[in-house]
Amino acid sequence: ARERRNVAAFGDAPSTGAGLWRAALAGGAQALGRPIGALAAGRRADIVVLDADHPLLAGRAGNVLLDSLVFSGNANVVRDVYVGGRHVIAERRHAGEDAIAEGYRAAVAALG
Repeated sequence: ARERRNVAAFGDAPSTGAGLWRAALAGGAQALGRPIGALAAGRRADIVVLDADHPLLAGRAGNVLLDSLVFSGNANVVRDVYVGGRHVIAERRHAGEDAIAEGYRAAVAALG
């Protein structure tokens, strides 16, 4: 109907993934009404560290890396996560993962 191959493309932008990533950051900041979504003074330090050795990201940088990240499907290419400057996911593992899983199992058992 639109006679466009890629309806998610952003104008003349060369990278659909990068455009979607940046729009998500801006939209999240707008929806929350908070200064987030960029590495800048006065912004909250929420950082995702990607696994550069993951086959889906191998040899990629810049917009091509963002394209791969956005369109990588369900593969976990995230290695570490920092929230508000705190390291909460290290080497793909949350420090409270075992306790969280046990609490979930207990809740499900109580329901059943």
